[in-house]
Amino acid sequence: MKKVYFLLMTMLIATIGWSKTTTWVGGANSNWDNPTNWDNGVPAANDIVIIPNNTSLTITRVAQGGNLTLTSLSVLGNSNIRLVNTAARAITIANGAAANDFVIEAGAQLTLGTNINIALASGVAGNPTKAVIDGNLIIEANRDFDSDNANVLTTVTGLIQNSGTVEGTAGRLSFAGGTYIHARNGGTIPLATWNSASTASVNGIINSGVGNLNQSFGNFTWNSPSQAINFSFAAAITTIKGNFTVANTGTGSIILKSFGGGTTSTTVTGDYIQTGGKLTIIGSSESHNLNVKGNFDMSGGTLTRGGTPGATSSANVIFNGTAVQSFTKTAGTISNAINFTIANNAKVDFGTYVLSGSTGTFALATGGKIITANPNGLGAAGSIQMTRTYNSLAEYEFQGAGTGVFTTTTPNSVRDLTINNSVNGGDVNLDMPLNVSRKLTLTEGMITTTSNLLTIGAAGSATAPTLTSFVNGPLAKSGNTAFVFPVGKAGEGYRTIGISTPSGNATFRAEFVRSNPGGGTFGAGITQISACEYWDLTRTGGGAGVTTRVTLSWESTSPCGSSSVYVTNPVTLRVAHFVGGTWINEGRSASTGDMIAGTVTSQNAVATFSPFTLASSSSLDNPLPVLFANVKAYEKNDGVQIEWSNMTEKDVAGYVVERSGNGADFSAISQQSATSNQNDKADYTAFDANPLQGTSYYRIKATETTGKIVYSKILSVSIGSGSQGLRLYPNPVKGNQVTISMSNVKRGQYTIRVINTAGQDIFRQALNNQSSSMTQTLDLPATIKAGVYHMVITGSDYRETKTFIVQ
Repeated sequence: MKKVYFLLMTMLIATIGWSKTTTWVGGANSNWDNPTNWDNGVPAANDIVIIPNNTSLTITRVAQGGNLTLTSLSVLGNSNIRLVNTAARAITIANGAAANDFVIEAGAQLTLGTNINIALASGVAGNPTKAVIDGNLIIEANRDFDSDNANVLTTVTGLIQNSGTVEGTAGRLSFAGGTYIHARNGGTIPLATWNSASTASVNGIINSGVGNLNQSFGNFTWNSPSQAINFSFAAAITTIKGNFTVANTGTGSIILKSFGGGTTSTTVTGDYIQTGGKLTIIGSSESHNLNVKGNFDMSGGTLTRGGTPGATSSANVIFNGTAVQSFTKTAGTISNAINFTIANNAKVDFGTYVLSGSTGTFALATGGKIITANPNGLGAAGSIQMTRTYNSLAEYEFQGAGTGVFTTTTPNSVRDLTINNSVNGGDVNLDMPLNVSRKLTLTEGMITTTSNLLTIGAAGSATAPTLTSFVNGPLAKSGNTAFVFPVGKAGEGYRTIGISTPSGNATFRAEFVRSNPGGGTFGAGITQISACEYWDLTRTGGGAGVTTRVTLSWESTSPCGSSSVYVTNPVTLRVAHFVGGTWINEGRSASTGDMIAGTVTSQNAVATFSPFTLASSSSLDNPLPVLFANVKAYEKNDGVQIEWSNMTEKDVAGYVVERSGNGADFSAISQQSATSNQNDKADYTAFDANPLQGTSYYRIKATETTGKIVYSKILSVSIGSGSQGLRLYPNPVKGNQVTISMSNVKRGQYTIRVINTAGQDIFRQALNNQSSSMTQTLDLPATIKAGVYHMVITGSDYRETKTFIVQ
């Protein structure tokens, strides 16, 4: 009976197979067929084979007894295994009960070495043979990895490096973020499913091309340093879902399309990156588009076209992304007739880089956008240095020092204009007259206009100005819609002027002027006007009957000189209009805001146009004063020279120069009467022939006819000090005035710079020092922001830096 039972069991095992799990435990003796190298015997048919963590060696005599079918094979952890034999052996991975049948874990590596091939056997519907390659699978020359059988699913998140053959089919072999390296001459890239994070890299081409390029790759890289042929893709690659990188083509090249009619395309969803090699878009008389939806980054190599341009041939690079794309070219060569286009809705940022070398054309299409930080903007020496067409219905963003002079399809017209000089933090100079048909966007930095006038079209608009972004100079608006001009003056901030809906079509031109509007008599209802700012508003076209109400503004930066008082009662503000030598009262229909910032709108609809400024109907309100400027004190002829200016002197009874030994207790040393009081600039000097030894402190006391007293900033001068030095006060600075004091320095020219933490100059002034010791008050830009700054003063053999804080 036992004999019968044993016989039945033997027959059953032979029929259904028998599998065991055996794990490599071997040491120096690396033979596969040595039983001591396995914990459960040499692998046999249908066994489960495991190479454990941290096993690194070449295993010889693999499947020495003949070809071998395993239920599963797993290489775990950080293991690095190479399988070899002296005779050809095939290892087949069958479909087992385990979830994954062939496993290379992350960090592990399996190499198919001499005479070893691996194939994945067909699975069954609903239970495919599964392979998971999270680590590296290295296939040496003449070796084969076959994943192309029915009901097989191989997922690669790691690496397959192929110097032999990889067989696959889309749906059976999937690169889910993994990398395939074609490390051989000739051959084919396996057919597979490639997600956008996967990479196919061709590294081994010498004198024979590669097949199966007609796939939708993720990232595609060409890096074949030994290449010696010009290899055409024959327009096979139509879609690259990630980046297209050209790194090396040896002495040869790759050609996207060579021969064939019609226009074909290669679309790169990610970036085009060229670090070396030679990419030829077309070989001769055909047409092909390289569509780039990501960035264009060239740091080496050559991008070119072959043949002679003809009516039916073209090589085109088309930017057609949906997000902002960047053009970067730090090295490399673009040559021959390649056409570049920014398509509708595409936005390309050229930064300070230059597109040059091509004898083709550049076109900014309708609805496209170009961004440049080149100091020459879009001029002939700017970002685009080839034959150019700039569409008047496109968008333009300037981030550099100038716009340059360029031609649009409708002369001097653009759809949208953006000023965004966030990198330089300064002006963008308008180098040509420009019309904006849709929108002016002020993001960062000023746009400086002159006779090169910026005009907003009848259907156009503009964003509100900010402390750091406005029109520095004249701005025009055409049409018959209400408009607020976002104008200002560099160093003084913005000050808007608005018009209500005009009674007819006309062009209005506005400019803010930060200076005394000058003399003139006051009309009825006006007791005083601003002494330091006005607007020049003019109108052309429309005829004399076109009228509008005018809205003026004031901001926290409006006060003049050292005074913080400007608007005290918005209700008594009036719009003043200079006509024929008289400041006419145009009344007040409404006002907004408070004493810090707001607007006032005229009661009258204005029909004639000339300077406008803020005025007051009450002598008790809105003094709108200007006081001290250019206040300084310095050692001279064994004494101290004191100088100051009143930029718009009016209603001043007199001045007193006061001195102190401690900076707190002052006494008069000089007195002067006002010399002008004509609402214009008046300059004064005084001399202290007997200064105190050590440090003397000085200030100017101004007494107005109303009895009001105003003091200048306090200045200090050191007499007899032996040490060279620079003092800066107050620190922290409140507002925008700071005083510097220099001791024991040479007479001569000095340069004062104020630098922010980004290394940008926000203030620069020349200083003519006439003494070995001097003190001067500086008016920093009214738009200066709170933060830390460095003041650097340089002269002949002199340099000193002081750090200060603006609150």
